[in-house]
Amino acid sequence: MQALEALVKSRAAAFGSSVQPLQCAVGDDTSFWRSAADINPSSYVSIGGAQKYVFQSWPQQNLAAFRAAQDAAAFSALASMLQAQTLQLTADAAALLPQQTFAAVQQFEADVSTYQSNGGTDGSYAQRAAQDAQWLTSVSTYSDYSKLLNTVQAHDQALQLPLVKVQANHDMQTLTNLVLQADAKTTLNPADGIKYPDAYEYIGIHYSNGHNWAGDPIDRYDTEHYLGGTGIGDARARLANAQTLDDYQAVDQELQMFITNIQAMLTNLAQMPTGDQARKAWSMQVHQTDLDLMNYYGVGQTKVVVVSLREQKARLYSNGKLVVGSDGLPYAFDVTTGNPDLPSVPGAHCVTTKMENYNDISPFPKGSPYYYNPTHINFGMVYSDYGFIIHDAWWRDDTSMGYLTNLPHYDPLAFNSGSHGCINFHLLDHATGRHDMEMVYTFAGYGTPVIVY
Repeated sequence: MQALEALVKSRAAAFGSSVQPLQCAVGDDTSFWRSAADINPSSYVSIGGAQKYVFQSWPQQNLAAFRAAQDAAAFSALASMLQAQTLQLTADAAALLPQQTFAAVQQFEADVSTYQSNGGTDGSYAQRAAQDAQWLTSVSTYSDYSKLLNTVQAHDQALQLPLVKVQANHDMQTLTNLVLQADAKTTLNPADGIKYPDAYEYIGIHYSNGHNWAGDPIDRYDTEHYLGGTGIGDARARLANAQTLDDYQAVDQELQMFITNIQAMLTNLAQMPTGDQARKAWSMQVHQTDLDLMNYYGVGQTKVVVVSLREQKARLYSNGKLVVGSDGLPYAFDVTTGNPDLPSVPGAHCVTTKMENYNDISPFPKGSPYYYNPTHINFGMVYSDYGFIIHDAWWRDDTSMGYLTNLPHYDPLAFNSGSHGCINFHLLDHATGRHDMEMVYTFAGYGTPVIVY
């Protein structure tokens, strides 16, 4: 069974069909990512992909048959099945070897092209790719194909670390340019007359120095002192410390996540109506940016919580459809996210913990401008290891949530500003009569994706 499983994985990898579960951004010190499969595995259902080939289901089916076997006849039948499956995969591998070799040569050429376009300067990889392509024109026997395949795979493997290094640095520059572009766009906050950058959640933050949300995201001090917190600062610090292939792949995945989400935010901003009533009506509808993000992360066929930072709106989807309640209203809720000093974490996250009736204790000491007294919370869901939670903010029920409430405004019960990084929902929305956070809490389970952009 173990040998067959190894063969299945090898065949699946050769076909490029391995299942990749959603990676949840959790924000610990060394890596931004955790497989959703690690989140309460007893209740988690894989949402990041679907099996492509029938043979990929064999190991699980065989394991079930092994556990169910009670006598020699059952074990003998299973052994015969394993032999037949192994022979079939082996025969298929031989028949598909020319196709697999051709694909490997093409992949190596594509990787070399990506390496060069992203700034790679070592010309030996292009020379090897050209030699491998020339070799391919002369092979004819199984042995020749096998030797060439092994050679190409070795060449491509040697390229992977240099490739991901230049790709990560290229993506870092792409993200920096996008953050600067978004930082140049501002929204006027009528409550204090100040223009706030439209992507402050993605900009490095000097937590120790306080209010520095408009700082340059390529500030050298941020990288050297591991500051930054929720966006580009984290990515830059991790890139500066990356050493292994896994390190660079993890940080590049993080960079691509931020790039994807900030591009969606910029698109969303461009589409947002300027009139108050038109904007409110628009925010209650399905957004193409929401659907595009769900498709990008491979979660279009499950439940998803999507939070638009600029709209201050959360929309709940199930199988790519905006959920509609029994009252006919869509599951689109006003929220209040982190203020410019303590922004909410953008990215692709997952619900990792669910809590009811607990006290929220301030992580800031007394005397800090961010300190708050122990506060009762009815429903909470941790979505980030930075300590940020989706929870009800009953103290905001009598004032307002929604558009611009993340920015400073008069609300003495709610710090006169947005949250400390958590995503706040109404406990009771007086405008609709709905118990927003309870509805969200009931909707989401462990591992439910939370896309914040």
